[in-house]
Order: sequence, then C-alpha cells, then structure tokens
Amino acid sequence: MKYSQNIEELSSIFQLLGISRIETRIISALMDKGEMSARRLEKELDVQQPGISIGTKNLLERGWIGERTIQVANRGRPQKFYVIVVGLDTIDRELLEKIKENEEKITKLRNIILEVNK
Repeated sequence: MKYSQNIEELSSIFQLLGISRIETRIISALMDKGEMSARRLEKELDVQQPGISIGTKNLLERGWIGERTIQVANRGRPQKFYVIVVGLDTIDRELLEKIKENEEKITKLRNIILEVNK
C-alpha cells in the first residue's frame, strides 16, 4: 500500500513537470524490478499496450531508458525489453531544471499581472 501511495505522490509531482503518470509508473517499475519486457510492464502496471508504448517512447526520447529487441525463434513479433540507463542524479538534475524553468515562467506571469493591474 505504501509503495502505491508513494507512486501516486510521485506521479502528481511529475505531472506538474510534464512527466505523465504512466511514465512515472514505468520508471518506478524498472527501478524496482530491473529490466522488463513491454508485455511484463503491461501486466505489472495493468496498462494496455498502447499506454506502455507511448510511455516508453517518451522515456526513450528523454534518454532515461534503453530498449533492446529479441526475436524468439519461430514466434511472431520480436519482444521489446526496457531498462533504466540513467542514474537518479541525472533524473534529479533534469527535474530541477524543469522546476527552475517553471519558476521563471511564474515570475514572468507575476510581472505581467502586476503591469496589467497598475
């Protein structure tokens, strides 16, 4: 229960910084369990395949996770596996940069409001 409560708190903070709930859940699962297939992420997180695909695509673009594809002999489509490729310090640094950007935007907004109300 505590784990899911922490994920919910993390998700709401991350969403303010432009990181979706599913991305937060994927990152948390990979940190907790290590490398996982897309199919296992679907089952662990109880999220359908399109949601996992969107979340992993965004995390790949951020450079936070890596992907490898394995073709199982004579078995349909290849399986994709994901793993965290950055440390918490990198994620922390990027989040702090986002916070700073948001603080600058808030300051500009306040200045505009002050100007309008003069």
